[in-house]
Amino acid sequence: MDKCLFLNNCLLATVKDQVELIRLLERYGYDSYKTNMLSRELQKAFRSIPDEAVIQVSSIASEVGLEIFEARFVKAAISLRKSKPEARGTLVYLNEGYIKDSQYNNLVREVVHQLKEDNKANLHMIPRGKIRWDYLPSYLLKNYFDFCCDPYFKTGPRSHLVNVVQFGWVESFTCVIYGESEFLGGKLTDPTLSFQERIIGSFESFAGLEVGGLGETAATMELLEALHNFAEYSDKFFALTSVEQLRYFLSEFPEKRIVICDYGIAINIKRVLKDALERANFPILPGFDRAYISGPGRKDLMFEFSKPVAAGFIYPLHDAEWCEEITKAFGNVIMKNWDEIHWRDIRRELKGVGITAFKEEVLCKRLGLEGFYLEQKKLEKSIESEDYEEAAKARDKIKKFQETASR
Repeated sequence: MDKCLFLNNCLLATVKDQVELIRLLERYGYDSYKTNMLSRELQKAFRSIPDEAVIQVSSIASEVGLEIFEARFVKAAISLRKSKPEARGTLVYLNEGYIKDSQYNNLVREVVHQLKEDNKANLHMIPRGKIRWDYLPSYLLKNYFDFCCDPYFKTGPRSHLVNVVQFGWVESFTCVIYGESEFLGGKLTDPTLSFQERIIGSFESFAGLEVGGLGETAATMELLEALHNFAEYSDKFFALTSVEQLRYFLSEFPEKRIVICDYGIAINIKRVLKDALERANFPILPGFDRAYISGPGRKDLMFEFSKPVAAGFIYPLHDAEWCEEITKAFGNVIMKNWDEIHWRDIRRELKGVGITAFKEEVLCKRLGLEGFYLEQKKLEKSIESEDYEEAAKARDKIKKFQETASR
């Protein structure tokens, strides 16, 4: 069989001939494939490929010049969502409580229930603490869970496996440090320096400095990037696995240790209680009761990422269908609960963990709610100007948008 024809048959079951294959590639743009964005048509075809055909298909794809079908991408596409919530009857979700505030939690609760309704599924929540944060991509790709309520930060290393339905950016991170540490006032807290200059300068100034980080979180990745040309300090970094371990790490030697982390992690480190530490099998040391400080309350303890990190709801990189479902559910919740769940309040809550959330207009555009948002603005202006006729028209149109979302 002609190799191109074989490739066409295997990968593009929905495409009738090679001309359509070329048109499809042109339609979505070859560059989009290079950035791993697969079309829904391709995904549907991918899921029909037997696993044993992966190597053969990938080899042929490479020979005909379609590097977009590398084995790892094909394999990822094949394994995606073999057990969708609708098929297995259960939507499995996580909520680790990264954000404690009420409006955000009201939002994600509604998104979970919208996904439940859309997939005609039951709900099952995985108990908190069962999955390490740095394992999320692997567990997600194995369909261990479907949706994570907590914001996920898409760093460079993570972007090879997952993407996010984005609702904001993370531009900075912080450190947790003993409130009377000798590091305060040194290079570590000099905001005129880059993060690398601050951390390397601190190692050079204080021989005993030790730094902890949580798994492969965004702040930890930035720290490793800063250290990659300074092998002499590699043994000064400790990769830890939980906020309880981070708190114990600090309390063991508070005068010479700091933790580099995201704002939400910093908040949770300072909230760790003694009984939680004991349940995690860590002893209570005298340093536990020391006063620890962090950003964003302290500007001198804020560090900038080398480039902003996207934040949003996590989904498998190639799974355009599930991305679309999450986006649709998110948008429908925003529409149906516009007067109860206020995005401006959620923006303030997200700011507390270092996320600069999109403004309402930008969020609505990304969620495909431009028409709805426009009518909301018309309604506000009509009420302000006491033009009740126009207000009534806007309300009617808004109601139609909301009725569509409820179907």
